[in-house]
Amino acid sequence: MKENNMLDAIIRCAVICISGLLFLVGACGYAPLHAGGGRKTLVSTVCVPVAENLTSRVGIGPELTSALERRLGSAGVRVVGPGNGGARLEVAILAVEDSPGALRLEAGRLAPVDSIWSIEAEASLVRGDGAVLAGPERFKVEGRSIYGDTPLAAEGLGWRTRAELLDALADRIAEALVFR
Repeated sequence: MKENNMLDAIIRCAVICISGLLFLVGACGYAPLHAGGGRKTLVSTVCVPVAENLTSRVGIGPELTSALERRLGSAGVRVVGPGNGGARLEVAILAVEDSPGALRLEAGRLAPVDSIWSIEAEASLVRGDGAVLAGPERFKVEGRSIYGDTPLAAEGLGWRTRAELLDALADRIAEALVFR
């Protein structure tokens, strides 16, 4: 009987010590790791309005905004709509270039072998009262895609490459302005 009472006392003591330790750790601001790798962020909630598109390229603003929302959400930052408090990630797309790289002679005419993509943007992280938390900073990403044998394959590679570049741009913006 004495051994059971002693074991019960040890277990109760261990539970109390572990509970106290968890309370102290939580009180010190420790948070469990999340998808962002446990890194600190300048904000926990952010509004990401549609990126302002200062180029003639149609539809690229919403695509970059979606990439930013995915990136921030996967890192544990809560993305909210306008007017819901928190900070705003203001992004302007400054330039988009899509030009043929190398050319080859195909059926008596020059056809592109690859395409060169370049996207440049400027971004700032702004608090709800208008105070700038980070930025403005400029970002530029570049990439290349190889055209396929059919126009459909070439178009598909171009769009996929643009999406990959937008994801890379979203990563760079988030790393520079939101994560510290």
